[in-house]
Amino acid sequence: MKPAEAAGIFLASGLGGLVRAWIGTVLAPTAGGLPYGTLAVNGIGALVIGVLIGVGLAPESTAYRVLAIGFLGGFTTFSAFAGETVRLGSDQPMQAGGYVMLTVFGGLGLAWLGSLLGHALAPR
Repeated sequence: MKPAEAAGIFLASGLGGLVRAWIGTVLAPTAGGLPYGTLAVNGIGALVIGVLIGVGLAPESTAYRVLAIGFLGGFTTFSAFAGETVRLGSDQPMQAGGYVMLTVFGGLGLAWLGSLLGHALAPR
């Protein structure tokens, strides 16, 4: 990896983390409620990674690495999803199960939709 690419990934991941924190604050869950902020960022991240794939960005390209590894890596969060699921599961196992299903299957659906959108937007 070249220094400029590493710097781009570094800066993009910081920006992604800041945007993720802001969305988490705006969409903070109510007591015992679903973690809407995490659900939103992971859904948005899945849609965007699908678009990047759909437009044909090669995984080894600098643009893909900065956007996917950098920005989306800082923006999306599997660890928060896992922790929130464990917390929900201790008091509300059905809600935790629904959260897992919505996150996983919704994320896969959004990635697929994003790839279709990206394919439609890609210059031919």
